[in-house]
Amino acid sequence: MDEYIVEVVIDNHRETIKTFGSSVYSIIDNLIMMPSVEAILSLKRVYDSKTWDVDGLDVETMREMREEIDNDALVEAFQGYADEPTIH
Repeated sequence: MDEYIVEVVIDNHRETIKTFGSSVYSIIDNLIMMPSVEAILSLKRVYDSKTWDVDGLDVETMREMREEIDNDALVEAFQGYADEPTIH
């Protein structure tokens, strides 16, 4: 598991949180499942300082879509894409 630093909006305030996951997709999945997260602003993997462009990511739409996705199908769909620099 890798450590990530994430800029989010919670209760209309920009917050920096630390989280852990096996890929950027697992981090996004965890964040959209948190009702308190209103927006995801940036993602940075700590060990190599790699960042991902998440500008325009619609958290509410992602939540609605996530409710329809089987967990196993989600894991399978994103295998091999963890190092892509743009997500939106």
